[in-house]
Amino acid sequence: MNIGKTVEKIKKYYPSVSISRLRFLEAEGLIKPKRSKGGTRSYSEKDIEKIKKIIYLQEEQFYTLKAIKNNPELIKSKKIKTLIIKEYSKHDALKLS
Repeated sequence: MNIGKTVEKIKKYYPSVSISRLRFLEAEGLIKPKRSKGGTRSYSEKDIEKIKKIIYLQEEQFYTLKAIKNNPELIKSKKIKTLIIKEYSKHDALKLS
């Protein structure tokens, strides 16, 4: 599947995805779509699932791209680790510091 159709498919789940975002993930070494002889990217279903997992980790679990890149087990893991982010008032934060 070419990059445009891949973006259309993933946009159903993550509207923030774009062609440039997929190119960036490739440049960062997180995904490696196959290339045709002419250089056109071709994404498999496995690539699409990996992209969706990366975006999920970024947008819903608040992992940085650097954290995802340095911890490939996050992408491979079937379990989803949920981060708990506590909210503190300024007063609470000062008391804890």
